[in-house]
Amino acid sequence: MRNKIFSYSIMSVLFFILIFCNCEKYSPVSSDSKNQNTPVLKLNFTEIPKQVKTIIVFLSNSELDTLIKEITVTEQQAFCSFENVAAGNWKIRVNAINGSGTIIYTGEADITVIAGQTTNVNLQLFSVSETGNINVYITWGEPDTYTYIYDFYQDDLSGWNGPANAEIYEDMLHLWSVIGWRWHTISGPSNLFFHRGMIEFDIYPFDGGYVFETKGPSVSNYQQNWGVWLRWQSDSIYVNSSKDGIPQLINTQVCYLPNNWYHVKIVFDGRQGSKGKFSFWIKDKTAQVEVFGGVYDYYAEYGRLDGVNLISLGVYDSNLPRQEEQHVYFDNFYFHVSQ
Repeated sequence: MRNKIFSYSIMSVLFFILIFCNCEKYSPVSSDSKNQNTPVLKLNFTEIPKQVKTIIVFLSNSELDTLIKEITVTEQQAFCSFENVAAGNWKIRVNAINGSGTIIYTGEADITVIAGQTTNVNLQLFSVSETGNINVYITWGEPDTYTYIYDFYQDDLSGWNGPANAEIYEDMLHLWSVIGWRWHTISGPSNLFFHRGMIEFDIYPFDGGYVFETKGPSVSNYQQNWGVWLRWQSDSIYVNSSKDGIPQLINTQVCYLPNNWYHVKIVFDGRQGSKGKFSFWIKDKTAQVEVFGGVYDYYAEYGRLDGVNLISLGVYDSNLPRQEEQHVYFDNFYFHVSQ
């Protein structure tokens, strides 16, 4: 889906919100806060996409009335201000509307207005349209950023290769093997390599061993090697790393329960550190509890990678000798990646 998402970056000043409160005394929101404080909240919007003609800003507070401003976009710039905003906690929501009156981007954030202080707020707006099952992620000012989605609704295994048994079962990817892998390029074209981004997916592990990897060519010798390498085994998640060419298996101390759905989020940047780094979060989809797994170096046995363009999913019997077929389900792969 093209124009799926656009995001704000404070370094590029693409979508900038400036909050300025002109009182000197901080007071939380209360029934008397209107009389105690008269802050001014100023909003600047620049580099707005041409299809956006109007921006509507909503400020809401559980104790006070919602404040609304409608702004007409002129030459992809817009400005507005709210006066007499009580200091305290607010929620800001922004709708970007095209010439036909349709909301095409929306986003919201929690903000704290502090009298006498200036606060910068990051706000990410998301496209409200959805068509197809492969989306392109774009960022204003960063044309080489994409989104790719594999959700298995089309019962299509094209592009998935490898010796592990595979099928689409109830709109999920089902893999099973004594030991085997399935791999797929992150993007459609195999010549696109990505240096940073975010990967999200769902996994349903059983009692076996399971692996998620990203791969790409090494800068030093162009040999294919691993970047991110996560392993589910014995109810714990491990990271496979390499130091001076020696593999190191690191227990992240993040545990999981077999026979349960988990959502995994990975943020990676191949240009950080000496080889590239990644961090990950895992959320129990039943309990809705998210755990931060830490920050780790790429495996990158031969040094920094020239980007990644491949993912690999492993399933295997974690007991030796490996004799029994093991099963795993994957679903809802989202890749928000930049060249």
